[in-house]
Amino acid sequence: MNGAPDPVAIVDVGSNSVRLVVFAGAADTPVYLYNKKVLCGLGAGSTDSGRLNPEGRIRAMDALQTFAAVIADMGVRVVAGVATAAVREANDGVEFVNEVLNQTGIALRVISGIQEAEYSAKGVLLGWPDASGLVCDIGGASMELARISVGGIGACGTSALGPLKLLDHKGDVDAVIAQEINELLTVVGRSADRLFLVGGSWRAVARLDMGRRGHPVEDQHGYTLTASALHETIDWIATQSVEDLCPLAERSKGRLPLVPLAARVMAGLLQTVGPKQIIVSGYGLREGVWTEQTARINA
Repeated sequence: MNGAPDPVAIVDVGSNSVRLVVFAGAADTPVYLYNKKVLCGLGAGSTDSGRLNPEGRIRAMDALQTFAAVIADMGVRVVAGVATAAVREANDGVEFVNEVLNQTGIALRVISGIQEAEYSAKGVLLGWPDASGLVCDIGGASMELARISVGGIGACGTSALGPLKLLDHKGDVDAVIAQEINELLTVVGRSADRLFLVGGSWRAVARLDMGRRGHPVEDQHGYTLTASALHETIDWIATQSVEDLCPLAERSKGRLPLVPLAARVMAGLLQTVGPKQIIVSGYGLREGVWTEQTARINA
């Protein structure tokens, strides 16, 4: 068989957003039957409290109940649910997973940071099968790097460089960014000619770059920049208020408060890795989970 015979629903519970994507089609050419994101902020303030954000938890549960109804209405029989940094680090993460199962029937698998990196790398390789370089996936509470080489996945690393996590930091944020990046690159290697960007904050940065340059296409998937061009946009973002940025990032408004911190992380990464080319990927963790599910179905 060349593809999944039935649709597959991927439920992704992240630190900032909760998302449902229903895929169909062949393994290497997914068709998006349904794609909905709700910004919940599950990981907001969790560094201090050690628990999931109470309001975010309510928003996430409401979204997941809606998603469960959509899955039932669409008659989707294969459902893969994953939860990432906020849930795996929270003291009430297991309680939340159990509550989700009891109230929605969706079973969430709490994955490690290394698994996040691997899934994101698989997603990028779905779009660029023979790619080499580094995959950088930023979420609300973590950032992952994965080395890819001619279509294979090498060393992977995870860090606490998500902008929601950095918002909670009370010390020298730039020093934390430098230290975390150094530790990550010790694991995955210190240089790469190509850097593939995965995650909502990176797409928001790309959208701002496209907007300020008058780029005619809104889809960020495949958008390519040089390091110097991205540095220019990062420096420009540092001079703007969130209100100033809104007109250029209409579809990314909910993420804009996190973008300046994400941009500071990117500045440190560019300086250390020195890529010649930066490519924004619309494919990431969810597409990586899709490739795993289709492989199981076709086995």
